[in-house]
Amino acid sequence: MSSLLRLPWLRLQRQRGTAYAWVDVSALRLPGPTVSDALLREASVLVSPGYQFGPASDGHFRLCYARDEVEWADALQRMVTVLDRLASRQGLSGSGVPGR
Repeated sequence: MSSLLRLPWLRLQRQRGTAYAWVDVSALRLPGPTVSDALLREASVLVSPGYQFGPASDGHFRLCYARDEVEWADALQRMVTVLDRLASRQGLSGSGVPGR
């Protein structure tokens, strides 16, 4: 999860006793489906957008990390790249992503 935390605007809540993380991307100021669609289309990672868990959860997504570690590391890097690109478009700076 340290890969995701390189994005200083992102907040992450790991859930105890489960293989899910609750990711707060509300700083992007984008609708949840926009973020989850970008992750699926550009990073090939399926997440559950927060609105599926109630109206107060928009701006979040649930991420299952019960995956093979090598696959997971690759997927996380792709996610960070997509989220960083979205952040840049929204004017958020200081991504912490190498090469940006």
